[in-house]
Amino acid sequence: TNWTSLAEFEYALPPMNEQMRIVDLLGAIDEQVVSVANAIDTLSQVKAAFVEKFISASSESCPTIALAEGCTRVTDGTHQPPTFTDHGIPFFLVKTISSGFVDWTSTKFVSKETYDELTRRVRPKRGDVLYTAVGATYGVALLVDFDEAFVFQRHIAHIIPNPEKLIGRYVEEFLNSRAGKRQSDRCAIGSAQPTVTLKSLSSFKIPLPTIEEQKAFVAELESIAAALGRLEGRLQSSTAIRASALNGVLL
Repeated sequence: TNWTSLAEFEYALPPMNEQMRIVDLLGAIDEQVVSVANAIDTLSQVKAAFVEKFISASSESCPTIALAEGCTRVTDGTHQPPTFTDHGIPFFLVKTISSGFVDWTSTKFVSKETYDELTRRVRPKRGDVLYTAVGATYGVALLVDFDEAFVFQRHIAHIIPNPEKLIGRYVEEFLNSRAGKRQSDRCAIGSAQPTVTLKSLSSFKIPLPTIEEQKAFVAELESIAAALGRLEGRLQSSTAIRASALNGVLL
């Protein structure tokens, strides 16, 4: 628009006491939004510090093994580009998981027949760990904590922990920790397309706490995650209330 048109805009002009009431209401909601957002940020920092402390303590007090020694399988996805379909079984790309969660909108699809063929030897399942091994976002680990069927490209590594030695959630947190990132940065080869090879990934050194210690670690993380989930729910509610209140006073 332009200044001349803007000068002609009309808007509701409630009495001054009503304007003050509206300002107080929106101010209180804004304070709530900021307070909850700050609590989420603080709790996220607590979680990160807890993970780093546990891994650091484990590195000092526990034996260290090569990742492959604690797993039944360290491999990657299909090397042959499959025939894609408009719908069907999700086919994960690096960008599908590179943000640390599954972006279901960033997948391709394959038919059930193609999925069966690609997963004939082994199918990814709950408790496994995926790992971005190629590209600018190499070194991101993601626990499979869902049961939906999927398959993935070769640029994603597939780690199957040996349940007698390692818990998938612990492996995920270790690979995403500073200690895990240092190893991925040290092993990545190539500049245009950095790559962590399966051989290098298999040789990553990982502390080996007892299964009981790993379970306690995971239980604490789940407690923190539950608290974060509640806070994020409150943030969404507060944001929705603000939008509703703003619409209510302006319409």
